[in-house]
Amino acid sequence: MSSSKEQALQIVLDQLDVLSKLEWDPDTLVKAIDIALSVPAPAGNPTTIAAQSQSYGTRAQLAFAAGIDLTKMSASDLPASWRGQAAESALNALGALLNQIGMVKYAYQQGHDALDVWSRKLREAQRQDTHGRNQLNQARNATDGLKRQTQQHTYRPNIRAANMASTMALAKEGCRDLIAAVRTAEGGANYANSRFRTVSQLPRASQLVGPGIDRLTATTLVYSNLRILSSAAIAQASQQYARMSDADRKRFGDLVAGAQSPEEAAYLWDALGSGHTLDEISEFDKVIHPFGNDPQWLAKHLRPQLSSGTAKDGADSTGYLTYGGAAWAPGSVYPIYSQGAYGDCVAAATTMAMLNGDPVKMLGVTTGRGPAGYGGAAVDDDSAAAVQARLQSLYLDNHRAGQAADGRAVPDPQVGVGPVGNAAQLASLLSPITGSEYRLTNMETESGRRAALPEIQSAVAAGKPAPITLDGTVQAVSSTGDHHRPEVTDTAISHQVIVVGATDDRLQIYNPWGYTQWISTADFVKGNFGAIVATHGGTQANALHPREAFVPG
Repeated sequence: MSSSKEQALQIVLDQLDVLSKLEWDPDTLVKAIDIALSVPAPAGNPTTIAAQSQSYGTRAQLAFAAGIDLTKMSASDLPASWRGQAAESALNALGALLNQIGMVKYAYQQGHDALDVWSRKLREAQRQDTHGRNQLNQARNATDGLKRQTQQHTYRPNIRAANMASTMALAKEGCRDLIAAVRTAEGGANYANSRFRTVSQLPRASQLVGPGIDRLTATTLVYSNLRILSSAAIAQASQQYARMSDADRKRFGDLVAGAQSPEEAAYLWDALGSGHTLDEISEFDKVIHPFGNDPQWLAKHLRPQLSSGTAKDGADSTGYLTYGGAAWAPGSVYPIYSQGAYGDCVAAATTMAMLNGDPVKMLGVTTGRGPAGYGGAAVDDDSAAAVQARLQSLYLDNHRAGQAADGRAVPDPQVGVGPVGNAAQLASLLSPITGSEYRLTNMETESGRRAALPEIQSAVAAGKPAPITLDGTVQAVSSTGDHHRPEVTDTAISHQVIVVGATDDRLQIYNPWGYTQWISTADFVKGNFGAIVATHGGTQANALHPREAFVPG
């Protein structure tokens, strides 16, 4: 969405374009120029901003140096000083501190880069603005000569016409420079704002608060494994912990204290943040505790890692989510996490986003055990085929619930859900783990997508996925008996995907066809979702375009 400054200047430029095709008098041009000159110049001091950028860069270097010192300590001094459980606990704490310092360095570096870009953009914008104002003032001064030429009837008309044309061209060019200055300044400011909104979600240990939680404990829990506890999970867990009775707090504390690793302890806090009761968390821990010192087992069974997949390349399984190293279960037509042959993309996408933030329910999918054990396969069968079977059962259960919310009396797995069912899925599956309500946002226009982008980036950085509805067509190719003339059928579809990851200039999108895909923020704003294309069970999706997004508050 263009700013009010840009809109005002564009109106003036449009008026000048119209005037240049007509007989115009100098006074009319002066009025238009005065309106353009009344638009404020880009405010701010690039030198001051650059100095703050340099300050952040210095702090990033200091954090890096502190990390080097801690690394040396953990590698030499500490093992020589302590033994046994005390040494192991200290090493875990040091490892977490190293991760935290790495995050501090990253945050300051992001601040440095953001302000550096802003200062350079602002300096360039002010140069453009000054140049444009000089041109407008020159054009304004030239109107005095045009007035005199109008009064001198003997003045040659061709010379006056040429002077009028050059004056108008000068005014137009000045107006264009002012528009460019506004765009440059606002582009730099928006870039910095977006970076700082994302970085603001990085400090996590300070969010884990409650009676009996000291800073080192919080740091160890949060930073031992950066993939476990999101900012949203920490905030939710802290609220749940604060509401516990003293007896329940002690009971939960005993579970955490008995964990075999910081990862196991973090998953217990994650379960608390997902809204589970203490009894459910205890049952959950009985299943995972024997594997508490096995980070690979925990990661495989408790987190689908939606935001860590590589980009799909369309040629093989690269980018498709894997389970135990496999993207497809033996004999399956569809990838393990895919929605399969059904029209339940909303349920499949939302369910996977839920599982990515709820280790208790993910355990129920991978093993059939725990308080959220799901059917569809034998209990304790954690094979790829069993996981896929449980997922399909869960997708369809949630899909039927969405259709029921829509008022559909007879569920149909081939038919999608409507807006009411979609909202119901978000309220029941995602809001409990994110602590946020979801707001429908129109994404059909570039201005709508540009406005939604920083909100989506900030939400995703906090661990709150953002669903997007896409419209497009699916192309099915079938044989007609003549291999030279296959039958091609195009069918209009709506398809839901979910933004699950973000970097400075890219968004990672999970497609319930079983893979993740990166797109640039520039393509996002332009509505170019052509990368979200795949062959899916014999059909080929054509370019898909965004219609709406559900943005967490």
